[in-house]
Amino acid sequence: MPHLQKMVLRKDVEEASIRDGTARPVDLIHLSSQTFGDRSLQNEIISIFLSQANAYLDGIASRDEAYAARAAHSLKGAARAIGAFRLAEIAEHCEVSKTRDIGALGAEAGKVCDYLRSLA
Repeated sequence: MPHLQKMVLRKDVEEASIRDGTARPVDLIHLSSQTFGDRSLQNEIISIFLSQANAYLDGIASRDEAYAARAAHSLKGAARAIGAFRLAEIAEHCEVSKTRDIGALGAEAGKVCDYLRSLA
């Protein structure tokens, strides 16, 4: 049950920060915890994410439903790994939905990638 409470709290904080305009597209605390604070590893993961993001988006835009779903699934996992939870949420919707909102996905992916580039 504590895990569920932590998830609910994170979601509440995320929604509040979106409403008040202070939301960042990537949770750097999550990213740091994933890499045990290793800045070199964080930079490597960011570099990999940036190099793969467009390929995922191209795949999601594919007319091949199975391929698009796999690309959305991959983007969802990559986004969660770096702490881009809003992007992961949109990618998950694209994964399970026949109607993919490529515009919203591309816009959020752009925010995430711009933010990650600004960290360099």
